[in-house]
Amino acid sequence: RGRAYTVGFYPGMEYASDLMKDGGYDMSVDFQADKRDYIGKPALAAGVKPVVDASYPIVEGILLKNRKTGKLAASLMNWAYKGNDWKAGVIKKVQELVLLNNVTVKIRKTGTLKSVTSAATGKPLIFEQTGADVLVKIPRLEAGDILLLE
Repeated sequence: RGRAYTVGFYPGMEYASDLMKDGGYDMSVDFQADKRDYIGKPALAAGVKPVVDASYPIVEGILLKNRKTGKLAASLMNWAYKGNDWKAGVIKKVQELVLLNNVTVKIRKTGTLKSVTSAATGKPLIFEQTGADVLVKIPRLEAGDILLLE
C-alpha cells in the first residue's frame, strides 16, 4: 500500500564532494540540483511539495509558525560558498559566501498576507499573492534571512 526507501546519505558531503576539486569550487555555479532532487524523489513522487521553494536550488527554506500567536516566518539559508586552493582535503583559503541576487521564493499555504518584511534588512519585500500561496522577490540574499509574513 505504500513504499519504503532506505538510502544512506551524508547530505553535506553528498552535495559538495564533486565540487571540492583542485583549483577551487563555487557552489553557486557548480551545485548539482539533480542530487538534491534524487534525495527528495520519494517525497516528490508521493505528491509532497516543498512549502518554501526558492529559485536557486542552493537555497533552503522552512516555514515556521508561532504556536501562541499564529504568526508565520520563513527562514532561508544560502548554502552557496566558494573556496580556493582545495587540495588533498584541505582548504588553504577560508571559504567565501556567494551572495545571490534576485531570489524568488514561493511559500505555500500562507493564507492572505498584508506584508512580507526581511528581518535581515528591516525592509518590506515585493510579493504576489496567489490564493493561499505567496511569491516573494528578494533583491539580495546573503547568508540567510527570515521573512516575516503578516
